[in-house]
Amino acid sequence: MGREFIQTAIIGTKANSNNQTSLCAGIAYHASINTKPFIIFMAVFTEVTLEAARPLFAQLDIGELTALRGIEGGIENTNYFASTSKGEYVLTLFERLTHAQLPFYLYLMRHLALRGIAVPLPEQNRAGDILFPLCGKPAAVVHRLPVSSQLKPEPVHCAALATPLAPMPL
Repeated sequence: MGREFIQTAIIGTKANSNNQTSLCAGIAYHASINTKPFIIFMAVFTEVTLEAARPLFAQLDIGELTALRGIEGGIENTNYFASTSKGEYVLTLFERLTHAQLPFYLYLMRHLALRGIAVPLPEQNRAGDILFPLCGKPAAVVHRLPVSSQLKPEPVHCAALATPLAPMPL
């Protein structure tokens, strides 16, 4: 199994002979499904065309939408890499959470990003909205961070995360 394969799949194995449930990346698999390793591909759950997404991007001051590419690494939401004439972004359609549940998290992300914490900055329209309807789902557009996933973080990665968070009041 190649490195690129790991980023697009979740691998589960039988936990033990007692048919215990194993938990991997937030999804529970019943161990009796297979005694050998099995692979579940994560896919785009909601298809979004350029034509459908362009009106959302037009509300934001981030340039003209030029490309969308599905991200297969998600486990709960639909995510697309979005290229515009001004930069790179991520479009997320929330598959499980409702419009009412999401503003707190998105405004917290925005608050942290504007204060120098390395989290994606949710884009807002002129009215200050950061959550939009798209294809019948709540959606948000955030800056794409110039980083890659760390599937096996080491102490140096934890320290890089903890350093900017340490001065924050509890």
